[in-house]
Amino acid sequence: MQGSEKENLLGIYYRSIFPMDAIAKWLRYIKTREFSFTLQNDIYIRYITVNTADELAVRMAVDVPQKLDIGGVYLHKPAAVTTENMCMIKELVFDIDLTDYTRACCSDKDMCDKCMPLIKCAVEVLDNILRNVFGFCHILFVFSGGRGVHCWVSDAIAMTLTDRDRANIVDYISMLPKKNMPEIEAILKKYQDIMGLSEKALIGEVYSRLFPKLDANVSRQTKHLLKSPFCIHPRTGRVCVPIDIKEIDALRLEDIPTARDVVRKRDILDKYVKYFQQHASQIK
Repeated sequence: MQGSEKENLLGIYYRSIFPMDAIAKWLRYIKTREFSFTLQNDIYIRYITVNTADELAVRMAVDVPQKLDIGGVYLHKPAAVTTENMCMIKELVFDIDLTDYTRACCSDKDMCDKCMPLIKCAVEVLDNILRNVFGFCHILFVFSGGRGVHCWVSDAIAMTLTDRDRANIVDYISMLPKKNMPEIEAILKKYQDIMGLSEKALIGEVYSRLFPKLDANVSRQTKHLLKSPFCIHPRTGRVCVPIDIKEIDALRLEDIPTARDVVRKRDILDKYVKYFQQHASQIK
């Protein structure tokens, strides 16, 4: 998308299609939560706060951001992150970017369907770890719209983790390739075959190629913001749709809708919104 066409599409999308009510129900805490907008020409506005979801919807309709990022919930409305106004609660988040992987088909910011198994593998492995090792339940995966995937954990205990707690979780996950984890190795084996890695490949090589590569700083720091589900990726125009792990085998890059697709045929987004609403309704 270029120029005025992009602005028009974003305007229509954020004014009449973006599922603000579902986002608000999922987030639960709005009043002292930090949001940020990235506007045209890379103008970045941080420490945005609103009293209600309706107020955020109005601001998005007026400003038409290229990107909406979501941060933590503070004791007071944040004008900056200070020792007097620290982040009180925030979802535990993870960011996985294919740029960090060795790929035969693509490089840098490019992505194709041959890359998709890496995304699927990361989702399955991380979901298994978060559920079976840490005992989390309310886990949401969202396609980043570009070349990666985001993960949001909304369990009550996850929301209250300190930066040190979050760092310990990331460090523990990074050490798992050195442990004997049959369930994880079974998932890696599945994608080893799909990605065409030699059956004779050593398990260390399989972990190196396929195990989730986390952006550690995104997870460690509560002050870090992450792109909202259902945003439009500024470069690709794709919608950042949630991923139903039960349907992950059928996930294809070409099926991810763009803003243009959704504006032309709005019901394309329905299945993603329905899944997201179901997820949000289960969070305690």
